[in-house]
Amino acid sequence: SSKFFLEKISYLLKLNKILNGSIKIHISRNGGGRYLPESNETNLFISTFIGCEYQNNNAISLCFYSNECKNTGSLSNIKSFNCLVSILASIYANENNFDNAILFNSKGKIIEVANANIFIVRNHKIYTPSLCEGCVDGTMREWATNHLNIIEKSISKDEVLKAEEVFIANAISGFTSVKAIEGRSYTSSSIANYIQQKLINLSLDL
Repeated sequence: SSKFFLEKISYLLKLNKILNGSIKIHISRNGGGRYLPESNETNLFISTFIGCEYQNNNAISLCFYSNECKNTGSLSNIKSFNCLVSILASIYANENNFDNAILFNSKGKIIEVANANIFIVRNHKIYTPSLCEGCVDGTMREWATNHLNIIEKSISKDEVLKAEEVFIANAISGFTSVKAIEGRSYTSSSIANYIQQKLINLSLDL
């Protein structure tokens, strides 16, 4: 239950004296069987990390990764060990001197980057791919869509390149602005910086 997780997480944070940091929850199947589990028992591993990267974000560069794509469906929204496409995209970005890579779904639509959700700004409105497109249901994405006026829609490559501002978000770094996508440069980072500061202020209040 949520109460169980909150109790365990609070205990670990106090035990490790963490004021600024992050946690990661791993849930894995326990018991015999390969593709047909013999039981529904699970293992739970919660790890804590000291340090908060929210205040050290520098604008990053992105590339498009189209060698492999993600399928759409509810399983695509889950962050799991089935992340080979993200790993291959990260390797591709690194080998080509980019900080991260944009992923596509099987319909050719933009869904996310290798380790974060993606947002674009056009005509002073913020857009992000909807969950039905196959993006991960990230915690920062959920926080942003609950607290800000963000429109969920299908996003094409052309829309990303024509955007006034692009930024990404994950639970480790918060919101990070994008300075370039391959040959396209972005000069605006005002909305990403505004949301990041809002997140920092929230964490300081907590």
